[in-house]
Amino acid sequence: MGLDILHLPGTAPDMVKTDAENVVKDYYAQLTSEEMAAILPGSLYLRASNGTDWDSEQAELWFVEDGRGGTFVLISRYFLEAEEGMGTRFRDMASSFRVVPSDETVPDWMQGLYETTDRLFPALFSNDLSGISDLLAADADADAYGEDVWEYLSIASVDYMPDNDQDPVSAKVSVKHRLNLEEGESYSYLTMELVYQDGEWRLSWSGIEK
Repeated sequence: MGLDILHLPGTAPDMVKTDAENVVKDYYAQLTSEEMAAILPGSLYLRASNGTDWDSEQAELWFVEDGRGGTFVLISRYFLEAEEGMGTRFRDMASSFRVVPSDETVPDWMQGLYETTDRLFPALFSNDLSGISDLLAADADADAYGEDVWEYLSIASVDYMPDNDQDPVSAKVSVKHRLNLEEGESYSYLTMELVYQDGEWRLSWSGIEK
């Protein structure tokens, strides 16, 4: 089982998908193209299956244009018994995939927001703030589940909402996630409110919202 990301420069997604179908059909009994395309908007999708037995091999492929005439391919592989477990986790990971142009200039405040958030939410989900004291405002109310849930977590996306995109003084960050992978389990959101002072982001409040 696993999720792989490949980059194929110079080849458009529709051509890559056609080539993949020709290869995959030699290893899988059934191919379908529409079921999960909406998980990653703008992508092409291919599902490959070797049947309905518990140990039958499954694969899902998403084909994403890279903005330069090439294609990123996301490939997840698992056994059918793991459909509602690892299969769902892989789809959550695929749904958060984004192509960021390498020549795009990222403002310092935005890069700092990304880096601060990347340290904050694992600590909050792990219920261990010992390593992020430098990221907390003086009167911060930092909370999530009140226990370590990191091992059981599946993150679907992270949304950043600064108060403005030129000279922000605050931002809200929402981490879309779910704690277990049972069928029908709904998403929750870790909401973090941050303030930007003297070139540094600090967490002022966090909590779980449904």
